[in-house]
Amino acid sequence: MNELTPLIHERRFTISSHSWPVPHIDFFLESPACLDSVDNRKPESRSLWTWRLIDFPINTQLLNQPLQGLAERLPEHRYLYLSYAGAVSGDRGEVIILHQGTAQLTQNVANIIDIRLCGNLIRGLLTLNSTHNNNITWFYKPE
Repeated sequence: MNELTPLIHERRFTISSHSWPVPHIDFFLESPACLDSVDNRKPESRSLWTWRLIDFPINTQLLNQPLQGLAERLPEHRYLYLSYAGAVSGDRGEVIILHQGTAQLTQNVANIIDIRLCGNLIRGLLTLNSTHNNNITWFYKPE
C-alpha cells in the first residue's frame, strides 16, 4: 500500500463472498494499471488491488452504521473477478458477488487509503489503514 496514485479517476469495485479455504469477503478495486494502460482494453493487461475484509458483514442492513475490522492485503487478482460469480477452478470454492459499483480514491498515502464507494447496496467511505507492524484495519462509514 505504499503506492502513490493520482486520485482523479473513478474506478470500479466489487465486494464478493468466497467460500474457500474458509468463508471470507474479498474487496476488489481496479488498479492504476487498469486506468493508465495504453491498451487497457485487453483484460490480461489489467489487474485488481485485492484485500480480504475480515468481519465485513454479509447482511446489507448492517451497512447503515459505522463498522470496522481487520484486513489482509492479497496479491493482485485477475480483472475477471470484478464481475465473476460461480465456481473457482481447481475446486477452490465459489464466489458470490455482494456489492458492485464505482469507487473514488479520496486519499492514498503511505499507510492510509480512503475509498468512497457508490454501489448497488452500499454507499460510504471505506478506509484501509496499515500500521507500522503491517497490520491492516478497515473502517466503513455510511453516507
